[in-house]
Amino acid sequence: MKKLFTIIAFAFMAFSAVAQKVEIVPGIIPGVTGQVITVSVVASEFDTETTSLGAIEFYIDFDNSVLSYTGVTNFSPLLPVSQWFYSNPSPALNRFACNWAEPTLQNVNIPTGTVLFDLKFLCMDGQTVLDFDSLASIFVHIDGVNFITVPVDFTNGYVQINVGLEEQKQENYFLATGNKMLVIRNIEGQLTVTNLMGQSIVSAVLEGSGEHYIPVNNTGIFIVRVTNKYDETVRKVLIY
Repeated sequence: MKKLFTIIAFAFMAFSAVAQKVEIVPGIIPGVTGQVITVSVVASEFDTETTSLGAIEFYIDFDNSVLSYTGVTNFSPLLPVSQWFYSNPSPALNRFACNWAEPTLQNVNIPTGTVLFDLKFLCMDGQTVLDFDSLASIFVHIDGVNFITVPVDFTNGYVQINVGLEEQKQENYFLATGNKMLVIRNIEGQLTVTNLMGQSIVSAVLEGSGEHYIPVNNTGIFIVRVTNKYDETVRKVLIY
């Protein structure tokens, strides 16, 4: 019985080790050159007796030939802007660095889904990952005089600028991919949508001219294929 209890305890610890997370929302961010995009840094599961936080330090790397940082806004009232220190990334430093500490060294409960703040970027062209430096980032719970590191699972963001615009201009087939919806115009045939690993997501038969609205109910980068007796059209499409 003691051995079984020990196994259960370790299993619980392993589960708890990845329960706390910080993520970029949305995970896939489309953009157009000249547009300012907003991405949120969201925290979850920092609201228990052992995971509430007294201090934070983390870093987000990106390619600023693709994105030009313009500012940070919308700080959570639980961790107000006056308590943060943060960098303004320069062309020589493709990194947003920030740290926060509760002034009286008390812990703050941060409920699931709390937006810590929003980052704003001016879109240039290309693709880049908003990449957390998980090794250098630290989240701390204060237990009396002890500073205890809270394990965190990070989820990066992926920015794609001007993806699909040339196909739309040239062929007018793939018109929109927002709201988890694929919209295709003026093409008939067997439609298949797969992810980048080749797994099937959606299939349908497109009949008649005009626009076809295909709910995908997934976000990400997908391969869209339409096959008919004349030809086969294949495109890589961002659905968000």
